[in-house]
Amino acid sequence: MSQPAAPLVSVIIPAFHARAFIADAVHSVVAQRDAPEYEVLISPDDGADYGPLQALGPAVRVLPPAGHHGVAAARNRALDAARGQIFALCDADDLWPTNYLATLVPLAVRQDVACANTRYTEWDGTAVRASAVAGPRLTLAACARCLASIRPVWNRTLRVRFQDVFAEDVLHVLHLVALQNSGVALAADTHYQVRIRPGSITNAGMQREREILSAYAPLIDTATACPAKLGLEVLPPVRRGEIVDVLRFWRFVNAEYLAAGCKTSFMHYVAGREAALWEAYAGASFER
Repeated sequence: MSQPAAPLVSVIIPAFHARAFIADAVHSVVAQRDAPEYEVLISPDDGADYGPLQALGPAVRVLPPAGHHGVAAARNRALDAARGQIFALCDADDLWPTNYLATLVPLAVRQDVACANTRYTEWDGTAVRASAVAGPRLTLAACARCLASIRPVWNRTLRVRFQDVFAEDVLHVLHLVALQNSGVALAADTHYQVRIRPGSITNAGMQREREILSAYAPLIDTATACPAKLGLEVLPPVRRGEIVDVLRFWRFVNAEYLAAGCKTSFMHYVAGREAALWEAYAGASFER
């Protein structure tokens, strides 16, 4: 008996003032080896025309220009336009290794969600740090302790959308992980590469970090008191509580970073301190 065909994969790339560098991200997607059929959806969020990127490959589609509505809206617009059964994320300033889809899509087909560890590099490729979840499962506790943005690959049947709130990417992956009782599949032989672009959120300076710290409190309050506003009402209360614990820990680490008065980026600060920061935090309910 022949094997069923692999489902179409929709790769979502939001674009905001990204015309100077987004081609690198698209090139890393279209360079995938042994991957199932895929489409690449570029979702502009700055009113600019990214149409020339369609020349990078027949699978590349550029959605019509839209005004600035935020990255959550840009990603959701791409979800609505997507034809695939499996969704994958690549940000406009990030990169995939060539085995990314071939490794993660089969796991997502079997288990609904899959992910890989994240590597952070300088814009020139110099290594900064990597998340170090041992796997084979990523749990909510591991999401907290790894202190990294995890980009999931997931089945559209889960119907998890992006919320227009601070840290919408973190909340999105926490929601997906919380839907799986034992965590989600974590592949050991591929990774997601975040490039720390000058001026990006990952490297935005102390004033922006203070704004981020202030933004955690209302997000935590909403997740605790009004989970339906974040789409979390479908989760059991214990899972919602664990999501709140992740957010509280990340807020704690952000406060420690600001208190240290570091001149380096947040990711430089946490590199090598992950275990010590976790031990210093007394508010989480996870079993240690």
